[in-house]
Formats: sequence, C-alpha cells, structure tokens
Amino acid sequence: MTDARFHIERPIPSRQVSTCYVVRVADDIVVIDTGGPGHAAHVVEGINAVRVALPAQSRAVGGSVRAILVTHPHPDHVGSLADVVAATGAPVMASAHDATLIADGRGGPKPTCKPDWFSRFLYRRIIERSAPTFPAATVTRTLVDGDTLPFCGGIDVVALPGHAMGQVGYLVRAHGAFFVGDALLNMIYPRRMHWHEDADAETASLRRIAACKWDVLYVGHGATVSRRAFERAFRRDL
Repeated sequence: MTDARFHIERPIPSRQVSTCYVVRVADDIVVIDTGGPGHAAHVVEGINAVRVALPAQSRAVGGSVRAILVTHPHPDHVGSLADVVAATGAPVMASAHDATLIADGRGGPKPTCKPDWFSRFLYRRIIERSAPTFPAATVTRTLVDGDTLPFCGGIDVVALPGHAMGQVGYLVRAHGAFFVGDALLNMIYPRRMHWHEDADAETASLRRIAACKWDVLYVGHGATVSRRAFERAFRRDL
C-alpha cells in the first residue's frame, strides 16, 4: 500500500499454520485474529512495529490498540487471544454466534472434510491431532452482519459463514482491504478451505465476497488475493 497512513503487519512467521494481522490506519491500530497458542510475543512485536511507523507525536498520544477482531474461533486463529488481551488490555470483538465459544475456550463443532485425498490427508494430520480448545477469553462486544466499527476510517462487519458458522470478515472500506478469515485460502492458488461446517453457506459467502467492494483480500492462510485472481478461481461459484 502506498498510503503512509495505512500499514499492515503479519507478525507470525508461519503463514501456513496460523494467522494474525496488525492493521494501522492513521493513529488507530486493530489486531485481526491472534494465531495459535504461543504466538502472543509475535503479535506484540507486530503491534510495536506499526507503532514505530507513527510520527513521534502520534506515538505519544495515539497508536493504541482499539480492538482485537476475531474472524472465527478455531484454535489456530484465537489460540493466543487471552495472552494478547493480557498484554494489551484491548477489547475483543467477535460475532454474537462465536462469543459463547470464545468464552468457553472451544472452537465449535468438528468440521466436515472435503472428499479429495489431500484434504483427507491434512484432516488426519491437523484436525484429528489438534486440541479443539484454547484459553478462554471474554468478548467485549458482539457483532452482527452490517455493523460498522468506528475506527480505521470505518470497518464493515460482513457475515461469512461456511468454514465456521459464526465467521465474519472485516472490510476496511477506505482502503479496499477485506480480511476474510478462512472463507478461502491462497496456498499456491486461491481455493476453498479443506473442511467446513456448511458447504452451501461457504458458497454463499464466496458470492457475498464478490458482491462487496474491495481491492485486496487478506486470507487466514497464504498470500493476498486480487479481485481478478478471486474471480478467476471461483468463477463457477459466483
């Protein structure tokens, strides 16, 4: 991004297995997801990195973490949530559907695996071997589709169920940046996730993404996705 007022850090080293974005717009900072367990130090480093980019006067009076925004409560996205809250004191915001799961420290129902061999292979290695729980945290504000958060120039909350039924995306409208969690992934090329709670809802969410106005998708796993690449990858679903 060329706008010096807008800056994104992805502080967790492995983009394949965990996710977190630290976003700064002017003096506002938000954290979107916190990665799996043990990544709180990386997240705090990312916060400090975007604070350094602020002018000295703004670092003194602004640059606070306005919120930690949760896309969905799978442990690879919220495993470090409680520790990041302890380190920053920032409020946590998540969908109303997911607030109870986060308070209970559980990721929700076991997902259904896609039928291809690679998805089944990953499912055995990741889902069946991973703990479905994480340290619990309190959600300060519950969100619903259509909410607009009053920082970073306005962040629209967009419901994106399917991979997880309470999943939401966050559209930083003024900068065309859309953080979509695990609505899709981009490992080598954009595609659907390997497992989901509801396949039809997942398809509907892809259409919802297409209907929104954005320039770049920021996914939970893999590289960013341009609109052209998104439309080419999912043309049969849109």
